[in-house]
Formats: sequence, C-alpha cells, structure tokens
Amino acid sequence: MSPVSDSSNSRAARPNVWVVVPAKNEAAVIAETVRGLLCLGVRVVVVDDGSDDDTAAVAQAAGAVVLRHPINVGQGGAIQTGIDFAILRGARVLVSFDADGQHVAEDVPRLLAALDSGAHVALGSRFAGRIEGASRGRIVLLRIAVTVSNALSGLWLTDAHCGLRAFRASSRRRCVSPSRGWLTRRSFFAISSKLDFGSLRFR
Repeated sequence: MSPVSDSSNSRAARPNVWVVVPAKNEAAVIAETVRGLLCLGVRVVVVDDGSDDDTAAVAQAAGAVVLRHPINVGQGGAIQTGIDFAILRGARVLVSFDADGQHVAEDVPRLLAALDSGAHVALGSRFAGRIEGASRGRIVLLRIAVTVSNALSGLWLTDAHCGLRAFRASSRRRCVSPSRGWLTRRSFFAISSKLDFGSLRFR
C-alpha cells in the first residue's frame, strides 16, 4: 500500500520508534493526537481504515505518514498495515495508540522506558489509576473481561484490552496471527507469557 504522505517524520529524534494509529472517522480529533505524538520525537503512521470523513487529510496536514484502506478491515488489520509499513522502514520499536484521544502521548515514553529496561512488551492500563469518561456499566464489563483474560492466560494484568501497547520489532512474529491479522485486544495479552513483560501504571 502506498502512503498518502511519507516525508514529515524524516527528522524524528527517535527514527527507529514508530507509533501506529488506526483511525476511522476521527477527523475531529486526529490532528491533536498526531501532534502530541510527534512532539515526542517519534515517527507516526496513521492508518485510515475506510473513513467517510477527512481523517486522512487532517492527519496528513498534522504531520503524520498516512496509509489508507479503501474499505474498513477492522482495528487489527489497520494496526497490522501500519506495523508492516514501519518494519519496512526500519522500525525497531512499535507502539499502538488509539486515534480518539483517550490515550495521553506523554505516557508513551514510559512504555519505551520499559523496553529500554529489557522488556519485550509493555502494555498500558486504564485500571491502575483514575478512570475518566467511562460509564459504570462499561467499567464493570471491562473488569470482567480482564478477569477472564487473566484466568485463561495465567498472567496477572490490570487491563488486557487497552490499545496503548509497545513492543520490540524483534518480537513481532509472536504478536501476529497466522492468518494475517494482528492479535487484537482480546488475545494480545497471551503472547506476553512467552516474553519479558513490562508492567506499567497510568493515570
């Protein structure tokens, strides 16, 4: 897939770190998300997953490399597209980051610090600190999902479904499924049992 734009990240302070942002119909918030990430000195690729709005154009104007899916293939497929693109351009560290503003760019260095300390995978958590903007019912549902995930994997995680994740490119083969797709939020945690794991707390 050819990028809509592929020039604005060339002067990144950490050119081997790529943040992959899957996005669908996020034109209202994607510019702020992209600018916040670029301020960290990393490279940013936004994968427009079949948007009906100006997500791609707004992300490009904000400074991201932009890839476009003509149809929606889902978050997992969008992340995989971004990972493939970044790997081909020399990425050694990859971070997934939601487009809708629920993540804070300033938390990315904490993920990277865990990898610098020897972890292969670092996951963000919405439940290790204060939770904002979620209904009580959604919080209960997510906590149940975490409990089930922990029971199935044998790992203790505070949040198995957070989209804020970082991993070394060398671990990529353990983070993708045999049928093309990125292991999505339901199953990504399972590969951590085979890797050094960085556990972080976020506000």
